Amino acid sequence: MRTIRVLGFLATLVVAAPGVHAMNHLMADDFVGKFKVMGTADAPFLADEKGLTLYNFEKDAGGKSTCVAACAAEWPPVLVVVGDMAIAPFSFVMRDDGTRQWAIENHPLYLNAKDAAPGDTNGRAVAGWTTVKVPAHEM
Repeated sequence: MRTIRVLGFLATLVVAAPGVHAMNHLMADDFVGKFKVMGTADAPFLADEKGLTLYNFEKDAGGKSTCVAACAAEWPPVLVVVGDMAIAPFSFVMRDDGTRQWAIENHPLYLNAKDAAPGDTNGRAVAGWTTVKVPAHEM
C-alpha cells in the first residue's frame, strides 16, 4: 500500500497495488484531487481529470490571466465549477469576464485546443507556454 500526501490538496490518496512500494514522487496516472499526473517519473506534468495537459502562460503575473479573446479560444482556461475547492498550492483567480479560473502557485491554468487525446502536449512547441510541473510535496 502506498500513501501519498496529495500536494496539500483535499485529502490523502491511498493506492493499494501488489508490489508497490512508497516512493518520494508521484507517478504517471496518480490523481491529485481534480488533476492527474501524466508523463514519466523523470518528466511528470499535470493534466485535468480527462488526462488533457495543463499549461501556464509566461505573460501571466500576479494571479492575473492575460489570455483572453482569441487567445482563450486556442488556450481555454481551466474554469472553476460549482463544488470545486482549492487548497495550496492550488487556488482560483478571477478573470476579466468575472469567471474564476484554476491556478497553481498563483499561475492560471489552461488547456490547449490542439490537444485531443490524453497525454497530448502540442502546446509545448509554442513559445511562452509550458506544461505545468508537478509541485514538490512530502510523502
